[in-house]
Amino acid sequence: MNLKLEPHYIQMLFKFTGLEDAYLFLSEFEVVCNMIHFHNVHIDVVKLRFVSFSLKDNAKRWMYSLPTNSISSWNDFVKVFLRKYFSNGKIVKLRNKINQFVQFDKEYFLEYVERFKNLLAKCPNHGLEQWHLCQIVHEVLDQQTRTMLEPMCQGEFLSKSPTAAWEFFENLAEKTIQWETTRDDSVSAIIASAKGIYMQCLT
Repeated sequence: MNLKLEPHYIQMLFKFTGLEDAYLFLSEFEVVCNMIHFHNVHIDVVKLRFVSFSLKDNAKRWMYSLPTNSISSWNDFVKVFLRKYFSNGKIVKLRNKINQFVQFDKEYFLEYVERFKNLLAKCPNHGLEQWHLCQIVHEVLDQQTRTMLEPMCQGEFLSKSPTAAWEFFENLAEKTIQWETTRDDSVSAIIASAKGIYMQCLT
C-alpha cells in the first residue's frame, strides 16, 4: 500500500520527543490525520503509517524498539504510547493536584475556572466523576467569591445535578467581566452585580 504524505502535512504534524505533553501530542496528531484522506484506506491505517513522522529522538528510538507485529491497531499504539509516556505515577500526581486544587488569593473566578479546566485537560483519564469535580471547585472558593456565589443559588448549589452545576460554573465564568471589575468594591455592590450576571446566565 503506497500512502504518500505530502510535505505540507509533515510540517503540520506535532513533534514529540518524549518530553512534551503526551495527550496533547495525540490530539494534535489526530487532528492532522483526520485531514488526510485516501480512497478505501481506514483512518487508523493512516495514523499508524504516519506517526513515525511525528516522533523524534528518544520517542522514535522507543517506537523502533517495539517488538515486531506487536501493534495491530491505532488503539494498540495509543495504549503502549501512554504506558510509556503517561505513567500511572503521573496520573496519580495530576489526580492529587486536582483534588488539592485551590483558588489563589484575589484570583478572578474566570481565571480560577479556566485554570482548573486546563489542569483537567492535562489528565483526561483522571477517573474523577463530574459531581466530585464540581464539589472541588465549590468547596475551595475564597470567602469573597463564595459570598458572591451563594446568593445566586439560595445556598443550595450542591443540590444541583452534576451537569447543571458544571454548566452553572461555565456560564458564570463566561459572563463575569462585570463581576471582576467590581471585585474591589463593597460586598453588597458585588452581590448585586453578581445577581445581575446570574440572571443573564439563565437567559
